[in-house]
Amino acid sequence: MKVGKPVSILTMATALLALSAAAMRVSAQDFKLDSFAPKSAEPATAGPPGRQSPVQVSTQLSADAVTPDGTIKLAVIFDIKSPYHIQTRQPKLDFLVATKVEPTTLPQGMVAGDAQWPKAHPLKVDFGFGNQTLEFYVERSVVFMTVSVGKEVAPGDYDAVITTTHQACNDKSCLPPDTQELHVPIKVVAAGTAVTSANDELFAMYAGPSVGTAAPGDSATSNTLKIPFFGYDFTIDPNNIFLLLILSAVGGLLLNLTPCVLPVIPLKIMALTKSVEHRGHAILYGSIMSLGVVAFWLGLGLAVSLVSGFSAANQLFQYPAFTITVGVIIAVMGAGMCGAFATNLPQWVYQFRPTQDTVHGSFGFGIMTAVLSTPCTAPMMGATAAWSATQGVTITLVTFGSIGVGMASPYLVLSIFPHLVHKMPRTGPASELIKQVMGLLMIAAATYFLGTGIAGMTTTPPDPPTRLYWWAVGLASIAAGGWLAYRTFRITPSAARRAIFGGIGVAIVAIGVTIGFRMTDRGPIDWVYYTPERLAEAQAKKNVVVLEFTAEWCLNCHALEQTVLHSKHVTDLFADADVTPIKVDITGNNTVGNAKLLEVGRRTIPLLIVYDTQGKEVFRSDAYTVNQVVEAIGKARGGVAKADTPGDTPTPGAADTPAPADGAASAATPTAEDEDNPPPLPPSPVKWVPYSDEAYAAAVKSGKTLVLDFAADWCLDCRAVEVKVLRHADVVPQLNRDDVIAMRGDMTGDDPAALAAEAQMKKLGHTGLPYLFVFAPDGKRVYEGENVTTDALLGAIRQARGTLE
Repeated sequence: MKVGKPVSILTMATALLALSAAAMRVSAQDFKLDSFAPKSAEPATAGPPGRQSPVQVSTQLSADAVTPDGTIKLAVIFDIKSPYHIQTRQPKLDFLVATKVEPTTLPQGMVAGDAQWPKAHPLKVDFGFGNQTLEFYVERSVVFMTVSVGKEVAPGDYDAVITTTHQACNDKSCLPPDTQELHVPIKVVAAGTAVTSANDELFAMYAGPSVGTAAPGDSATSNTLKIPFFGYDFTIDPNNIFLLLILSAVGGLLLNLTPCVLPVIPLKIMALTKSVEHRGHAILYGSIMSLGVVAFWLGLGLAVSLVSGFSAANQLFQYPAFTITVGVIIAVMGAGMCGAFATNLPQWVYQFRPTQDTVHGSFGFGIMTAVLSTPCTAPMMGATAAWSATQGVTITLVTFGSIGVGMASPYLVLSIFPHLVHKMPRTGPASELIKQVMGLLMIAAATYFLGTGIAGMTTTPPDPPTRLYWWAVGLASIAAGGWLAYRTFRITPSAARRAIFGGIGVAIVAIGVTIGFRMTDRGPIDWVYYTPERLAEAQAKKNVVVLEFTAEWCLNCHALEQTVLHSKHVTDLFADADVTPIKVDITGNNTVGNAKLLEVGRRTIPLLIVYDTQGKEVFRSDAYTVNQVVEAIGKARGGVAKADTPGDTPTPGAADTPAPADGAASAATPTAEDEDNPPPLPPSPVKWVPYSDEAYAAAVKSGKTLVLDFAADWCLDCRAVEVKVLRHADVVPQLNRDDVIAMRGDMTGDDPAALAAEAQMKKLGHTGLPYLFVFAPDGKRVYEGENVTTDALLGAIRQARGTLE
């Protein structure tokens, strides 16, 4: 159980910095549907009037009350009667309706945590595509989550609203989806008041939230962990601890390649050049520095496990005071490298001179190196660290320790083999120039941290923070490049060295200018800045939503945004009316944004999530490519698209598939190799008229034959009739005749058109799906049935038209 209070995070961060500075002196049968499930908390019904729903949904709490700054567990219970089962939260077949549990209304000051989903069970079913083995939730399936109560919440009785959606199926057919609103009374009592636990046997099954899983059915004890890596994504079983630790160590190693750590690498290399002749000293100080790196990560793991309110390494940089302090320390170190300490400065300043040639200095330098890495999340590290944060103390410490070992390994190798850097100049004007240039670049890094800290202090979420500080970063870089080019021409007559190092200096100047212009430009994307209401509004419009989690202090976020999201292939899609790009900027400890990050099961950034038009997640990654984003948006729209880049061939989505010509059969029954995952149906070749009361009245008076079909996407029998009958090569031409009106009442959702179609079907004396009517030109009903065959439909049309041809 976590102890302490959230305020202890800043105290811990300050202590870590103080330690660093002091140490180194730096810092079954066909089921016939007869009624529709209500969209409320009332029990759903199916079959003849009075039949009880096979699924009952209820809630339970883990205690009779909760105190401010406390947490209470919530269980959402699905009791499912055999032979029924409900879909998992990520059904394998696209047309099945996912089970959802969403805290739609929580009292002010309360935040819901990640959910633990029940374990899914494999069952054999036949939904019209042959026998398949799919996963479902069965019998009693429980979704657990936590509700955290802010310390500002006053004692009293509160009402939380949990919205659930599920679809019950037997082994042949499925009922309509059922959405319910469950009201959960939460009693808040004064701090120090005793609370009584409840439902202990039920909550003994709660093992922690399901994080980063990709399996259709998952739980905290049985899941898969998805590791994104720039298109080469893979999954592992987190129960394989050895493999998990290797991936954590590789993620730590890759941290050294992120922009966050670059300012300190030159310092370490320069220190090693002094130890080429003293290998023993190099090994000693390199080992001590490595221990400092590992110690810092172990400390963070301990904080994640035990400190209330602390959940991620980069959370330190959400506190502007911490970020500014880091910037000041780096600035002092940079000034020292530039020679500022050669002048007569106040005595206290000399406490910050970099000294890596001592045990305590090397240990502190290791801590500082690790501190600087926390704004960046390396590939493979984010998912493993997020998963471990939900486990016990031992697993968390071992995982974070592995990250530290991976990060420290290159410094240890260089210390053991210091001759690898022996070509670095150790004395003379060239050595001084390198120190001065590196010092100026460290000042550029310092202005970055100072600027992000000030941005965090001055921003008011959800408004975007200022980016003017990037000009200061650019100017410091310009100074570094200009000084390198100028001094190179002064200290060496070698044309080759002048060309090489002068060219590097000019390149650094160009980079500095680019930084100033490009990073202060808001870019080509018209971002919507996140609030829960703005996200809900976009999803209510049935838009594809792209959710980017970022912060000003996150250099990896900036890199992905500049190189991937600002690609023309992506920005063109973001500009479409049916796509809403939403930015969740957690700069300055944005509490609402942080709550959303935890809600989606992550604790580190960067992170990009794409939701389809139904609000279902179709993609998430912290290391993604242009093609992945473009394909995800195509999938969210209902098809598959690829960026039009060399080597890629655009693939049309379902909405782009051309309709077959009259007389041609449309989508055939899936083959054996497709039956495990049948593709979405392409557009129908039939010219269906959408049902409305006005269109129906006009059709009745038209003097034409009327074929009236009632269907829904969630109705598997409807899909079978669509594929086998209504798209048959002999039926399509008859439905498309000029003297025949083919009208469809689509009851997939609960919009006015669907409700009107449902009402009309009831007026005609039926309530189940699928169902089809054929009316003669004089309005006489000549056919009705639920599972129409090709011969029956063709015969009914001929009869209605008054001919037997």
